Amino acid sequence: MPLNNHNLPQQVVQQASSSPVKVHGTIINVSGDFGRVARQGGIVLDKSLLCKALFDTHAPIRVCLPRRFGKTFNLSVIEEFFNVITCKDAKLVDGNVDKAAGRANRMELFKDSLLRGEHPEFFEEHFCKTPVIRINMK
Repeated sequence: MPLNNHNLPQQVVQQASSSPVKVHGTIINVSGDFGRVARQGGIVLDKSLLCKALFDTHAPIRVCLPRRFGKTFNLSVIEEFFNVITCKDAKLVDGNVDKAAGRANRMELFKDSLLRGEHPEFFEEHFCKTPVIRINMK
């Protein structure tokens, strides 16, 4: 299917909605940044359960996948979920980050997520609580 097909977003959402995953958004976006795609209304397969799976795995993890298999996107989901609120998430008020506004902005990304729906205790316990260091080796 060509990317200029105007019916494609609806077709993708319709097809994926019948599968056991959650799909959000209606716009095709190929960015590897979960936050950017979700905020722009891009089509996103809900990968939030990956956060719990990662947390429950008590061993080192090495991700070996070919190019274009979603490594960067999945890592950005993990970063958006776990990372503490920073000035990227909210404006500064009197020199401090408005954490309530930042949490609300970040919560918007996960409001209908499988993780929040299926594991609400885990979600509340770990959402925006752990500093994340992200290094891009490109």
